[in-house]
Amino acid sequence: MTFASQPWARPLPPSRLSRFSLLWLVPAVLFTALALPPAPPSTPPTPSLLPAPEAEQSPMPQAEGTETKPTPPSQTALPQPAQKLIRVGLTSRGGPVALWCKAPLVITDPAQPGRSLAVQAEEKVTFAFGAVAQVAVPGAVPGKANQFWSGPLQIRTASGTSGAWQSALVSRENATNEEFIRLTSDGANPRWGRPYRGALEVTPRRVVNVVEVEDYLKGVVPWEMGATAPLEALKAQAVCARSNLLAKMAVHRHAADGFDVCDFDHCQGYPGAANEKPATTLAVEQTKGLVLFYKGRVADAVYGTNSGGITASDDDVWRGKPTPYLRGVRDFSPKLHTTMAAVVKPQMTEDDWAAYCAQNLPAYAQPGAAQQTQLASRRATSRRVALLFQPSDLPEFYRWSRFVEPTTLAQALATQPALKVKMDSVTEIRIVERAPSGHIKKLAIFGVCFEKTPAPLPAIQTVAVRQETSTEPPATGNRQPATGKPVSVVLQGDSQIRAMLSGRLGSTTALPSSTFVALPQRDETGALQGWILKGAGWGHGVGMCQRGAQNHAREGWDARRILQHYFCGVEVQKMD
Repeated sequence: MTFASQPWARPLPPSRLSRFSLLWLVPAVLFTALALPPAPPSTPPTPSLLPAPEAEQSPMPQAEGTETKPTPPSQTALPQPAQKLIRVGLTSRGGPVALWCKAPLVITDPAQPGRSLAVQAEEKVTFAFGAVAQVAVPGAVPGKANQFWSGPLQIRTASGTSGAWQSALVSRENATNEEFIRLTSDGANPRWGRPYRGALEVTPRRVVNVVEVEDYLKGVVPWEMGATAPLEALKAQAVCARSNLLAKMAVHRHAADGFDVCDFDHCQGYPGAANEKPATTLAVEQTKGLVLFYKGRVADAVYGTNSGGITASDDDVWRGKPTPYLRGVRDFSPKLHTTMAAVVKPQMTEDDWAAYCAQNLPAYAQPGAAQQTQLASRRATSRRVALLFQPSDLPEFYRWSRFVEPTTLAQALATQPALKVKMDSVTEIRIVERAPSGHIKKLAIFGVCFEKTPAPLPAIQTVAVRQETSTEPPATGNRQPATGKPVSVVLQGDSQIRAMLSGRLGSTTALPSSTFVALPQRDETGALQGWILKGAGWGHGVGMCQRGAQNHAREGWDARRILQHYFCGVEVQKMD
């Protein structure tokens, strides 16, 4: 195994960012209130809003920014001074690390000053490591250990093998901006690998992209928001991504890993230069240096794919004190979206939430007909997309549904060590606490543990099922008669609830959001067969709704208005 086995590594793109010891520093940090540049008369044509090809797209963005609570404003100090270079930890696919570049490369070893190796243009470079070492990881499953390659490095080129390298900093020599360093870590030809701006640092434990902040953002923005979005929405995304980066760097999120941020949704999605488009690059350039501030400090401007129509406050989904600028927003117009306004009331009952989750209600987060056509096409041509989206799901999981059997849910819960529950069959799903945004904060699961293996339940497809449209339990209760020891578990927080079927976010079985209702399903005799979960939205729902931002921009909102709509009391300022 290589650095892919580290706790921060993920099986799908993108990677993670890191801290660089050779940071370039700006002498001073000046902040000036600045209006965002207006959009040009027209924007260049850009590709689809749907996910990138399978090799380039995470199946379940968690963030949309992140799945962890943002840094409270009191802890997010202004960077002093600003850093022009950042270190991004890249995700490995577990194979040998290989590089290729159209331009000549120079490899140096920061641990051995004066040592360098020249690589000819279009020459493949492969890195070989020493023996595998076992290293215990804090917080890992007891009895488990992570495997890491140990040094030193060997560098192989067409000219031969050079050994005893402690680390390798690979940079381009006299290259243009289009002559990227291409990287693979799965045994494939690096000539067709993922392209990266800046330099790459290779060590036995990690690969890091050392890149300028604005170049990094040119890779983040098209990954996090499709390039066909209106320019003002892309500019809002660029400001969010820049603010999000600086807030995470201020608290040294990945300092122990040797870089600033990762390239996965734990920080922000970053596939290098692979998805760069003229429209998204223009958005980054027109907002250069612009950052969101709240009372003089950088705001952690989190964002998500689709809120379902109501964004969440940060304390709806994460533990900790409320963040003043991350307050929930009812993202619809009572005049334009009258159906939604009729369903969403000041005080919502569970039946109200059932109506909300079951209907394709108009709102700014609602995808259009074009997105529905594109999703149908992707489902027909991509097995991964077909597994991720059920036929009844709307694009971006604006509305979604899942059927859950009692034994399936029990088995999923039993495989999660943190829950410490042994359950053979679930008898009741009870919503204990729901936030004003609709996100479930506490979910109780009741079930039984049999001393002996029970007889299998009737196959669901052979039983006539009567759907209950109300979430209120019937007069006789909604528990399935069963003998055995009663057991229960309470799931708390967005991440734990969404991962209840899989044990982790990012899997195809993770729930799109924690805004849902559980409708019991019974056969002709009244026996419980399972639940239909009907839900709304994709992701944590905090901060800027990316679909909502696009629809606001189509109504003529500029980037500043979009940002101040989703982030309460913030100012857009320029960092020089």
